[in-house]
Amino acid sequence: MARATSLLVDREAYLECGGCDATVFTQENSLVYRMGINHAFAFTQDVILFSPPRDFRTKNGGHLGDDTRQMEHDRNAALYGLLRDFPDLPHKIKRLALKRAAGRAWKWARRINKKILGCDRTFWINLAAYLPWLPAYGKWLFLTMLPYRESGKIRIPPTPEGG
Repeated sequence: MARATSLLVDREAYLECGGCDATVFTQENSLVYRMGINHAFAFTQDVILFSPPRDFRTKNGGHLGDDTRQMEHDRNAALYGLLRDFPDLPHKIKRLALKRAAGRAWKWARRINKKILGCDRTFWINLAAYLPWLPAYGKWLFLTMLPYRESGKIRIPPTPEGG
C-alpha cells in the first residue's frame, strides 16, 4: 500500500489500535499495520482525496515522501514498533514482517551502501528471515533499520521520557 496519508479511519478503530507509533518519524505506515491487527480494509476507485501537484509541494520545501532513506527506514521502524507493542502477534505475522523488512534493508545495503554479498549482517538477516522459526524477531527487525542510518541522516523522534 502506498500513500497511506490518504487513509480514512473510523475514530473508534483508531483509538482501539493505539493510533500511530510516536517513535517513528513518518507515522502513517505504523497506523496501517496497527489497524490491520483487528480491522478489515476496504478499497475504492472513488476520488476521496485531492493532492496538490508535485511542483507546488517542492516550492514550499519539498514533501516528506521525497526522502527515500527516511521513508524506507520508517517502514522498517513501524514493523519493529508493531512487534514491540503487540508481542502476541502470530508467528506467521512476525515472520512476514521480518521477511519484508530484511528484504528492503538488504536491497538498500547492496544498492546504496554498496555492500558485497555475504559481507554485511543485513544479507544474513535476510536469509535467516526465511527460516521456519527464529527467536527474538524484534531484535532482528531492529537491525534492519541500520543500513539506512549508515548511509545518511535519519530523523528519530525523542522518546516520551525525553531521550
